[in-house]
Amino acid sequence: RVTGAHEIPHARWVLHTVAPLYGEGEAFRFDELNRCYSECLRAAAAHGARSIAFCALGTGFYGWPEVVAAGLAVRAVFKWAAEQDELQQQPTSPPVASGLAKIVFTTWGEQQHHVYTRVLAREQRNWG
Repeated sequence: RVTGAHEIPHARWVLHTVAPLYGEGEAFRFDELNRCYSECLRAAAAHGARSIAFCALGTGFYGWPEVVAAGLAVRAVFKWAAEQDELQQQPTSPPVASGLAKIVFTTWGEQQHHVYTRVLAREQRNWG
């Protein structure tokens, strides 16, 4: 769901999403968390956002280990960006209207910052 940002400085909208509870052996939970990121990216692009910031979805009350959640988050963003690039390369498709140029991961504390830094470096190598 997208709402106005009201009094939040430098923001026009707030995208609301709820991460699934973490559960061992429940692969569909991974898909649900991935969908949280991809749907927020889709909604931000549809609203004409130029940037989006994500917190570490699911890592608090919902119990996701930071490394697992960070990996899913970063891969979801990289996959979305690759899909946007692919759409823009197709000569028969209409131009992609996404002006989303900046995607930020906000972290809470030094440990979470290090987790995201390591995951981002690893995934950048994997995505080339």
